[in-house]
Amino acid sequence: MGNIIEDFGGLIDKLEMIDLSHRLEDGIPKFPTHTSFRHVPCINDLDPATMFSLEIHEHTGTHVDAPVHFLADKKIFNSEIHTVDVLPLRKFIGPAVVVTISPNEENLVTKQMLIDWERQNLNISSVRFVMFNFGWAAKWKLGDSGLEFTRDYPGISRDCAQYISDNGVLGVGTDCIGLDAFESVDIPAHDVLLQKGIYIFENLANLSSLDGVFIFQGFPLRIRGGSGSPIRAIAYTNRKEA
Repeated sequence: MGNIIEDFGGLIDKLEMIDLSHRLEDGIPKFPTHTSFRHVPCINDLDPATMFSLEIHEHTGTHVDAPVHFLADKKIFNSEIHTVDVLPLRKFIGPAVVVTISPNEENLVTKQMLIDWERQNLNISSVRFVMFNFGWAAKWKLGDSGLEFTRDYPGISRDCAQYISDNGVLGVGTDCIGLDAFESVDIPAHDVLLQKGIYIFENLANLSSLDGVFIFQGFPLRIRGGSGSPIRAIAYTNRKEA
């Protein structure tokens, strides 16, 4: 058996790394109830180093939702399994696939729509992460131009979320600001998935550049008691021949 560390290092050199994260900068789109991102120079006459102060919401930019973010039954809260600082790192990396489906007239992807997609592609039970590409990342803009990103976005239905949870998936992602459709009342995706300990990744970028199965990596910051965290999401794919 070869040296697994050396083997891993050689494998990394053979893979293409695609950034699935949006750049954090002033004026990026945000959920209406969240604080704005601010990156402010931190100047001190006693310290010549260049540095900045950050004001950032847990759910700013490309981020992950921890289970505590939406637990309909607060009585089941467990600080040892539900907050972002205690989530197992092994559950933030693994095989993933991008699902591209146009939503129905209710702006949703349903269970049957996902099953139909599987018949033409692959069973989601064969991967750890399912990422929905709605083409929404193209609407990500700064300032008022980015308001379109925060409105009328599609999501997945309750039966779709339940179907995913029944197939052993660790995490579900979207290129929208939320996995539930705009102005959803019962928030079914969050309700079903987070209660089952299935993470939700939102505001993903560059999903349209991916084809087939890839390796996803999206580690959170270790925020004590955190309901979520910004992440640097990455896709590892086979390096294309020149």
